[in-house]
Amino acid sequence: MGGTFDPIHSAHLMLAERMAGYLELDKVLFVPTGRPPHKDESKVAGARHRVEMVRLAIEGNPRFELSTIESDSAELSYTYRTLARLRERCGAGAELYYIVGSDVLEGLRDFKNFADICGECVFAAALRPGSSEARASECAEGLASRYGARIVMVPFIEIGISSTVIRDIIANGGSARYLLPDSVLAYIAANRLFEA
Repeated sequence: MGGTFDPIHSAHLMLAERMAGYLELDKVLFVPTGRPPHKDESKVAGARHRVEMVRLAIEGNPRFELSTIESDSAELSYTYRTLARLRERCGAGAELYYIVGSDVLEGLRDFKNFADICGECVFAAALRPGSSEARASECAEGLASRYGARIVMVPFIEIGISSTVIRDIIANGGSARYLLPDSVLAYIAANRLFEA
C-alpha cells in the first residue's frame, strides 16, 4: 500500500486491515513515497516525518509492516521501480498485491511503465458504496484485455476521511482526534506539522 501518507489516517488503516483479511495476505507493506513525481515536494511533509507517522500508526499490528524502499531512495518514486525492487526481495514465487481505490483504476494506465507494473502484481481495488461497480468493472476489464492487468475488486465501506481534510483541519486550529491514531496526532503536534 503506497502513498504520501501526509498524514496516514484511520481510513488507510481500515483499508489495509480489510484487504489483509479479505485476501488472506501474509502482510501489508506500507510504502511511504519518498519523492512523489506528481506533487510539489515543498508542499508535502518531509519523508522522515511521513515514515515516522506510518511507523507509529501501524505498530501493534503484526500483519502491518513499514517499508522505506522509496523513502530511502534519492530517485523519484515510481511504482514500477518499487515493485521490481520488492520482487527482488520477495522472490519470484511471492504474490504481490497493489492496493488502490476503485476510483484510481481509470488513472492506472497513466502510471509510468504501466505494462511492467501489470506483470509484477495483482491490483486489489477497494469498491466503495456509491461508486459505480459497473464503471469499475468495465475499466478493470479494459485494463485486463489491453495490458494483461489482474484486478480483484474488494467491497469496502465509504469513509469520508482524507489527508487533505486532516491537514486543513489542523491548519485551521481544529481537532483531528479520532481521524488518525493518537500517536500520529501527538507526533504532528510535537513537530508542528501542517500548521498554517
